[in-house]
Amino acid sequence: METQQKEFIIFNNSTAKRKLYTSLNNQLARLQQNMMIMEKTLEVTVDQLENIGNFGVSHGSLFMTANSALRDDQGQ
Repeated sequence: METQQKEFIIFNNSTAKRKLYTSLNNQLARLQQNMMIMEKTLEVTVDQLENIGNFGVSHGSLFMTANSALRDDQGQ
């Protein structure tokens, strides 16, 4: 009777370990996929930041030009 219980416990532990490893493997696959998506998103973000910087410089120069033009009109 005791040997049957021990065999059942060993079988049960083995099954639990397999389920755990399967679950961990699935979670690792999802994590890897999410990391790849995040890497692509970061690359796009870096490109966008460069463009936003250029846009900011252009916008600033337009404001400076408009300010200068308005001041010249007021002085004349």
